[in-house]
Amino acid sequence: MQGEWKFYGESGQLWQVGNFKDNQKHGKWIRYNKQEHLEYDEFFINGKIIKK
Repeated sequence: MQGEWKFYGESGQLWQVGNFKDNQKHGKWIRYNKQEHLEYDEFFINGKIIKK
């Protein structure tokens, strides 16, 4: 996997946005709850979490 990926819940609501580089999380990852509020905001480099 490469680049930005968007994940959606069963209802079609945006759930998570993240980036991959060579099949590993790389860059910013964010997740929203069912009320569309930010619940997760982290940064990865080559699959390893940098900011929590």
